[in-house]
Amino acid sequence: MIKVASEAQRRLEAENLPIQVAVMGCIVNGPGESKHADIGISLPGTGEQPAAPVFIDGAKAMTLRGPNIANEFKAIVADYIEQRFGSGKTGAAAE
Repeated sequence: MIKVASEAQRRLEAENLPIQVAVMGCIVNGPGESKHADIGISLPGTGEQPAAPVFIDGAKAMTLRGPNIANEFKAIVADYIEQRFGSGKTGAAAE
């Protein structure tokens, strides 16, 4: 989780966009906190099933499952930035 959060923060800071992304590591508190961000994910904890609810603009948009949660979330963030801020703003976020 720390790796995913650190990587997301680094890439988004490079874009210098007014966006709040939540990468939470608790299935209990994470969904509530993720709802308050522009886009957020609540990653599974140790021993939990690999399922991660994703919230976009305060609403649950989907649940990611399986071993590629981090890569799928990166693509969702890049798409969100593209839709919200337009072309050319997803380069660093999608890497």
